[in-house]
Amino acid sequence: MEPLTRLEEVGVYTTKWTMYDHHGTNINSPNHFIEGGAAAHELDVQTFFAPLAVINLVNLAADDPDTALTVDDILAWEEAHGRLPAGAAVFLRADWDRFAGDLEKHLNRDADGVRHNPGFSAEAARFLVQERDIVGIGVETVAVDWGPDADFQTHKIIHAAGKWALENLTGLDAVPEAGATLILGPSKVKDASGGMTRVLAVW
Repeated sequence: MEPLTRLEEVGVYTTKWTMYDHHGTNINSPNHFIEGGAAAHELDVQTFFAPLAVINLVNLAADDPDTALTVDDILAWEEAHGRLPAGAAVFLRADWDRFAGDLEKHLNRDADGVRHNPGFSAEAARFLVQERDIVGIGVETVAVDWGPDADFQTHKIIHAAGKWALENLTGLDAVPEAGATLILGPSKVKDASGGMTRVLAVW
């Protein structure tokens, strides 16, 4: 960010921004991985308001950073809270946001450059788009795929179904596992593959 005008010079303060569309807490639109998929400006605003399900895998992720959310994890959440509501957003909580200020720990790469962080398994992603009615998914990590998946299977499954994905979420420890409503304020930039997003939950 750089200043364009300064208060002390012309009486108004403005800035110029240069950024990536996948920076900070951000939304991925389907065209991020799917040819012909919806771009950021084409996302359905009705999907920006959704019942929120938070699946807690904190303990598993603390022991194994390669923890992948499974279909069984989704079914266990439903056993406790009831079937996922229609039009739900599903977030994976691993408390990975504690590394948000430390890029090395956040990416958690090994000597070969492979990331090790929690994410959605391809099977869970496929179940959510085929067997449940969701609008999107979200994680506290840099990608919705579990770290070692170099093929980005979860991205592709979610986006092929026309759903969005959120990355680098924070504060899920303060959100109930069920009963909250998600409100998104994503950037609307023509033909972008996503953008920085304000993510709120109310309950």
